[in-house]
Amino acid sequence: MNDFLIIQDVVVILSVSLPIIFLFKKINLPSIVGFLIAGMLIGPYGFNLIKSVNQISVMAEIGIMLLMFTIGLEFSLSQLIKIKKFLLIAGGFQLLLTIIFSTIIFSALGLELKQSIFFSLLVSLSSTAIVLKILSDKNELEAPHGKFSIGILIFQDLAIVPMFLLLPLLSGFGKLSGGDIALNIAITFGVLAGLFLLARFLMPLIVYQIANIRMREAFTIGVILLLLGTAYITHTAGLSFALGAFIAGLILSESEYNHQIVSDILPFRDAFNSIFFVSIGLLLNINF
Repeated sequence: MNDFLIIQDVVVILSVSLPIIFLFKKINLPSIVGFLIAGMLIGPYGFNLIKSVNQISVMAEIGIMLLMFTIGLEFSLSQLIKIKKFLLIAGGFQLLLTIIFSTIIFSALGLELKQSIFFSLLVSLSSTAIVLKILSDKNELEAPHGKFSIGILIFQDLAIVPMFLLLPLLSGFGKLSGGDIALNIAITFGVLAGLFLLARFLMPLIVYQIANIRMREAFTIGVILLLLGTAYITHTAGLSFALGAFIAGLILSESEYNHQIVSDILPFRDAFNSIFFVSIGLLLNINF
């Protein structure tokens, strides 16, 4: 019976999600808030309707990849190049200033310097999924503040790599020297750049060949394979699944089959997204 518990959990989540979407639409509030509240209510720290969060988390990760992929399709690579100044300058300043001020505050509260820096790294990061979901729902991705936000969020996603490499040093168990850390960072971003260039030339050709088969099932499966494959490669390089999915979306945004890809992926995205945001609510421990 436990083998099929995941089906029961998904039924519970979707049963709760449907009325929440309707209710929050009526009161003109983002559905994300409703999903988070629903997760808190039905999770292990609420009415305990869902006890195992691990299996739900895997499905939630798929939802976030689909979300980032479709946002990449809507945003396009040419637009990303236009906001490179926002990405480097605004993203860099946001991260640096947040870490500095947070470290000062945590140190003033009595934490050791290494602990203060660790918590400051956490505070400096935002949820790319939640921010872009809200901007997308409001059709503000191309607004000035939307582009500004996207630049900062992408910079944060890229900054996760050096942050992870710094953690052993902050814990006091680090064996890597400064040169080793720099080398690992260079390798990671080299892999990312190579993936981007390779995908930039190969993806359009692959999509064109799949489209020529003239079978809807083959086209949908091929697009999902490109999405998940790119996400998996970025994950193995030390970056997030979501960033790889976003890159795949950016590249395919300039394909002549862009609209067809969006129409095929949207139903999957909307279904899995509700699972993702509810899963975040499942993890919220009110008592803590």
